Amino acid sequence: MSIKQNMIFYMGVALILLMIFTGNAAANGEALYNIILTQDTDTNEVGTSHTVTATLYYAGNNAGEDWGVTFEVYGFNPQTSGTYYTDGNGQASFTYTGNNAGVDTIVAVSNEFGTSNTLTKTWTPREEIPEFPTIALPVIAVIGIAFVLMRRRE
Repeated sequence: MSIKQNMIFYMGVALILLMIFTGNAAANGEALYNIILTQDTDTNEVGTSHTVTATLYYAGNNAGEDWGVTFEVYGFNPQTSGTYYTDGNGQASFTYTGNNAGVDTIVAVSNEFGTSNTLTKTWTPREEIPEFPTIALPVIAVIGIAFVLMRRRE
């Protein structure tokens, strides 16, 4: 074999080994390390809690446990979580309560895996049911005026 043929052969072997040890993600052009952030719903009433889950992937598979993740919230309810660690499925969850109406932006950050996709969370004002006096006083006043006007007619 010539030197050129040997180089091509060994480069092919090296590429095959690279695909075996890094999985199909690197071969498909996908990121080797990846964080996907998900949430159940994107709208809540103020004063309720909201949970987001970060899933860490390595070479297209769940990364496993004990990877550190920090969650950052920007907007009307800004905060930064402490470090949460992934479970056996490569997932870490963060729950927070929105005390202000408006829109929040949430990301997850890991030193090893980088920054996740961005989620938005909308907090709506809590619908309050009027108290009894708020409804009753105007109704009683209208009824009282009706009785007074009927008495004057007689």
